[in-house]
Amino acid sequence: MSTSFALYRKANQIAQSNPELAAELRLRAYEQKPTVTTVVAKQAAPVVSRAALFSKANRIAQAKPQVALQLRFQAAYA
Repeated sequence: MSTSFALYRKANQIAQSNPELAAELRLRAYEQKPTVTTVVAKQAAPVVSRAALFSKANRIAQAKPQVALQLRFQAAYA
C-alpha cells in the first residue's frame, strides 16, 4: 500500500514535465491497490484527443486524483 502512495507522489511531481510517465506511474500505483474499481467508457461519449485528456487530468490531479487517473486511463486507450 505504501508503494502505491509513493508512486502517486512521484507521478504528481513529474506530471507537468512528463505527463505520459506520470500516467504510467499512476497506472502502476492503481494496480497495486487492494481494492480496484473499474472504469467503463461509454460508447456514446464524444471522442476527445489524448492531449486534451492529459491536459485536463493535469489540471485536476491535485484536487481530484481519482478523476485525473480515470482521464489518464481514457487517454491511454483513446
